[in-house]
Amino acid sequence: MKMVEDTRVLVVDDYATMRRIINNMLQQFGIANVDQAQNGAEALERMASASYDVVLCDWCMETMSGEDFLRAARTAHPGTPVIIVSAHGSQPIMDKARSLGAKSFLQKPFALDTLRSAVEMACSLKLNTPPNEGRQGLGGKLAGLLGSAGPVPARRA
Repeated sequence: MKMVEDTRVLVVDDYATMRRIINNMLQQFGIANVDQAQNGAEALERMASASYDVVLCDWCMETMSGEDFLRAARTAHPGTPVIIVSAHGSQPIMDKARSLGAKSFLQKPFALDTLRSAVEMACSLKLNTPPNEGRQGLGGKLAGLLGSAGPVPARRA
């Protein structure tokens, strides 16, 4: 089984904030070796010069869509698992992604444990569980992922 600290991930999304959120989520699992690309064309360039254990790729992007990226990646890098992430999670899109070789499809927004399970499955890893996972409200999780300067105040009843 591959060690978490050796795992290399490529996050592909045209939205910089989403790339940062996914990167921070992966770091909570112990994956620190994360590269980013803002579209499919840039991702293919990165894959030509580096090897990745998994690619997390948005479906709807400018320049080169996730669909076009997935087609090209299956040809050029058939052994690299790709997980598609998208806010557009209709069944036809999910079916299309899977038919093109996506290992998994995550609909945005997705929970921390959903991402962990998908990456574990794609990479045959056992990822670290973040310390307060499941004990923190959504506001606290989002603030932590976005790099908040401090804790989110508790709600009063």
